[in-house]
Amino acid sequence: MARFCTRCGRPLEEGEVCNCGQEAAPQQQQAQQQVAPQFQQQQSGQQFQQQAQQQGYAQNSQQFQQTQQAVTGFLGKMFGSFLNIIKHPVTGGRDVILAGGVAVGIALMVLQGILTAIFAAIGANKAFGDMVGVVSYFSSDDVKIPYVKIIFLTLILSVILSFVLALLLFLGNLIMKNTVSFTQMIGAASLRSSVVIITNILAIIVCLINPVGGMLVFAIGNIWGFFVILQAMPIANETMRNKLPLVMILVYFVFMLANYFCVKQGYTGLLGDMGSLSGLGSLGNLW
Repeated sequence: MARFCTRCGRPLEEGEVCNCGQEAAPQQQQAQQQVAPQFQQQQSGQQFQQQAQQQGYAQNSQQFQQTQQAVTGFLGKMFGSFLNIIKHPVTGGRDVILAGGVAVGIALMVLQGILTAIFAAIGANKAFGDMVGVVSYFSSDDVKIPYVKIIFLTLILSVILSFVLALLLFLGNLIMKNTVSFTQMIGAASLRSSVVIITNILAIIVCLINPVGGMLVFAIGNIWGFFVILQAMPIANETMRNKLPLVMILVYFVFMLANYFCVKQGYTGLLGDMGSLSGLGSLGNLW
């Protein structure tokens, strides 16, 4: 009876043993040797990718922590300067001026601008809301108060005018021959901003109840800010100190002229017909 190999199916003679298993072993070993490097290569590639991802995550996490610490430190410095000015307007204000911290000064100016913009929007609503409603009722046009434009314009003009004040203070000190830098005068302008921040918050609250009272609080805050600058300004000698009040009056006068011009042109350009319709351009008196 014929016999066959159970592995390869080759016919076998009587007593013959097929050697297909011995031939397959070297081939299988060779195949394993060819596959092993590819597997190792694939495994090492995956490990490298995992290490790169972990390293990138660690770097991003470290950068985030550094950024967070920098922002927290800056906010703490700004808040500390703000409290120092409010608690000690003269000595604390003089420290801020002499430090010449531009970043902190600009941050306080921007914060003042934001609060002034909110106050302007609330003031516009209180002063002209009813008028706009009446006009819309009797007119076919849908007349609305442009709150976004008011807020954006007020913020920009407030910051610009703070820089104008810093420039005027710098020029005034040059006239007195008092040695100061422009960066220090940015700090001086931020003294007014710090005071106005407080009075702006109060003005917003009062304006919600009584718009005229809110305007009064706002005006008092601006005048108070100039008095703080007057008292905190570092002066080389007493002769210059005697000249400082007159210089501050001139600075205040020129600043109010610049204020009026910038605000009038800005509101006329951006508000257009809305300003002429309801007298919205009069919001220029807000700062």
